[in-house]
Amino acid sequence: MTGYDLEVIVLCNQGYSSSLVADTLRTLGLHRAVDVIGGFEAWVALGLPTTGIRRSHPAA
Repeated sequence: MTGYDLEVIVLCNQGYSSSLVADTLRTLGLHRAVDVIGGFEAWVALGLPTTGIRRSHPAA
């Protein structure tokens, strides 16, 4: 398997940025790049598992 055969899953908070990144990766030859529709917010809304909260900014 080469690097171009890898499945890459891209995730952002709402799904927009990750869709752009996944599209760019496919353009670059990573044809198995996908994104999570609706992002992390949709993931959580569906009750799918998470491992906890990791904050990049201190909580207000």
